[in-house]
Amino acid sequence: MTPGPWEFRALSPVAPPHAGGGPRPRFVVVVSYVADCLVATSRLPDWGDDLKADGIRTTPGGKALNQAVTLARHGAHVTALGVVGGDAVGRRIRDALTGEGIDVTSLHVQPTAGRRGLIRAAA
Repeated sequence: MTPGPWEFRALSPVAPPHAGGGPRPRFVVVVSYVADCLVATSRLPDWGDDLKADGIRTTPGGKALNQAVTLARHGAHVTALGVVGGDAVGRRIRDALTGEGIDVTSLHVQPTAGRRGLIRAAA
């Protein structure tokens, strides 16, 4: 996969990769699969503030996706079970999971776009 706005950043290893010698461990990761929209500003805004964004980056994210990717990178067979939107963001999430070798055949595609949310966090 070519590095770009949808690349995964380094994830903390949880265990050494599966070394073989037996069947691969199997996991089903069930929850929502989302995209993180990261907005860089000079400071955290107060409610009602207007700030200029220094940069915006969108990347596949959320706890479920990060867990699924980590398990797959450590040699497990991973199945994603959940819902994504039928929009471009949902397709990119599915493509990112597939690119990591994650089985998305149980991932339901909702015809409308997925939900959006905002989290305020300091760097």
